[in-house]
Amino acid sequence: MELVENHMDEDKMKRHGVITPKSNVYYSCNCFYPEIFFIMIALNELIKLRIMDLTKTKYLYREAMDRKVIWDETIAILRLFQAEFVKCIKETFSAPVFSRWMNLLNADYIHIQEIAGQYIDLLNIKYINMTREKRLKNLSTIVRRIAEFRYDNEHNEIKEVVIEVAKEYNCEPGAIRLQEVEHPENIEW
Repeated sequence: MELVENHMDEDKMKRHGVITPKSNVYYSCNCFYPEIFFIMIALNELIKLRIMDLTKTKYLYREAMDRKVIWDETIAILRLFQAEFVKCIKETFSAPVFSRWMNLLNADYIHIQEIAGQYIDLLNIKYINMTREKRLKNLSTIVRRIAEFRYDNEHNEIKEVVIEVAKEYNCEPGAIRLQEVEHPENIEW
């Protein structure tokens, strides 16, 4: 958490007719690339649902330009968050890798809501346990595995086990944790 001066003094507040704090609070946190990529895809799905709710339709053709949607603050805030992450990724990847990454991020019919969350946990742990160089080298592969999770044997095996155990213990699949997945005490960011 960081306090940042917003350059508003009493004269400026009077001139603009507003009362604001003299500082803004900025929050930051460390995230793992596999998890944040999953979140970016999930936000795309959430935005689609928001568009369908606002336009009262079941299909997405030109609804993104509907007057109820185009100025929606919720969608704008989500897109701003996604844009900041994309800017970070663009600085990290070469142009061809970034282009492939964007295609994966914006692919249709991912149905990310069907992914086993435990699979993302496993990818995070694998990512954490890599060296910085290996992380960068393998990031595209991890991103592809998330976007194409339905075709990933490891995901399908995890999902099958999680569903079976959830039935056995009469709980939601999201409540199941994989025993082998332990976060290390020290993480090299």
